[in-house]
Amino acid sequence: MTPGELWDGWARWHVRRDLSPGTMDQRRRHLAAWLEHVGDGWAVAARADVEAWVDTMSHTAARTRRVRVSSVTCFYRWARRSGLTTADPTADWENPVMDRGLPRPARWSAITRALELEPDERVRLAIVLASACGLRRVEVARLRWDDVDVGRGVVYVAQGKGGKTRWAFMPPESRSVFAAHDGAQGYVFAGRGGPVTPGYVGKVVRRALDRADASASMHQLRHAWATRAVDGGMPLEVVAVLAGHESVDTTRIYARMSPARVMALAAEHWR
Repeated sequence: MTPGELWDGWARWHVRRDLSPGTMDQRRRHLAAWLEHVGDGWAVAARADVEAWVDTMSHTAARTRRVRVSSVTCFYRWARRSGLTTADPTADWENPVMDRGLPRPARWSAITRALELEPDERVRLAIVLASACGLRRVEVARLRWDDVDVGRGVVYVAQGKGGKTRWAFMPPESRSVFAAHDGAQGYVFAGRGGPVTPGYVGKVVRRALDRADASASMHQLRHAWATRAVDGGMPLEVVAVLAGHESVDTTRIYARMSPARVMALAAEHWR
């Protein structure tokens, strides 16, 4: 089978599983890179081939290498089930050890200043959705007005990361921003005939933050939201659900990094 035919078959599997277009595009690129490396021998590839491929990524971040190998693992799982091969060169692959690192939340003073200075109401809405409700830029880009329930104080995230759905909490002080749009239809960020791209949302929000002298990204607004939730005493399990984290272990990095919470607890228990 040609690389194109392999991808077409695997793509149909993605569609049946209702995976997001972003996931499909990423895996398509990873598969193309793997097939370019291993060539026609993909069906009999071995661990040594994966090792040689990963060695070509020596200047690539560990997380990126891990994701690329994960895509190849997923491909071979599909190929074996489809009867195309019996091989899985990633079967005993050991992923690189990674430091989760610490989130770098945007400063709340900068967020407030950005909201004050930004003339475009849609950009202000995006800032609030990220910093007060914890939405990712892709979730903001796909959000429809029908998914915003000001009365109940919730945002229904219908197209979250990985195609997952969840409810996000809308703090009382943020609801007035959305109340003015009661009855609105369509996408919150409407482009020509549909939603704008996540990249566009990230770009315009970064510009607003730059004008507020904040060197921060939209994702750092989400970090600010999660940090504030944890600092306020919200249980990690609740933060994980609201954030759309698959595991509470992901959420724990916000508790681990919060100097305000650590110092407050240290002072409380100092004897």
